[in-house]
Amino acid sequence: MCPGLERINHKQNLGMRFTTRGFTLVELMIVVAIIGVLAALASYGLHRYMLLSKTSEAKQTVSGIARSAIAAYERESSDSQILPDQSLSIIESHTLCGSATNPVPSAGPPPGKKYQPSTKSGEDYDAGDVLNGWKCL
Repeated sequence: MCPGLERINHKQNLGMRFTTRGFTLVELMIVVAIIGVLAALASYGLHRYMLLSKTSEAKQTVSGIARSAIAAYERESSDSQILPDQSLSIIESHTLCGSATNPVPSAGPPPGKKYQPSTKSGEDYDAGDVLNGWKCL
C-alpha cells in the first residue's frame, strides 16, 4: 500500500469518528439550565396572571353590586298622593333597601373569605323581596 493513501484513509476515519459521537455532559447541562430558567420565568408569569385574574374578578363583582345598589336607590318608589296647593310631598322618591341600616359601614371591610352561595329557593341571592334583601339589589 502507498504511504500517502494510508494517511488519507486515517484522516477520513478520524473525521467520521467525531461526527458520529453524542452530546457532551457540558452541552446537556447548558440545555437543562436554559430549560430551568424558562420554567422559572413561566412559573412567575403564571403566578402574576392568577393574581391579576382574581383581582379583576373581585373588582367586577363589587362593581356589579355597586351598580345594582345605585339602580335600586334611583328606582322611583314614591306613592301617589294628593297634595294641597303649594305644598311638598314628605315621601322620599329615592329609598334604600329596607335591609340597609347604615349607608356607609362604620366598621372596616369584612375579612376576605370566599363564600359559595346556596342555590336553594329563598336563600342567599334569592332571599328577600323588592324592598329588602338581595332581590332589592
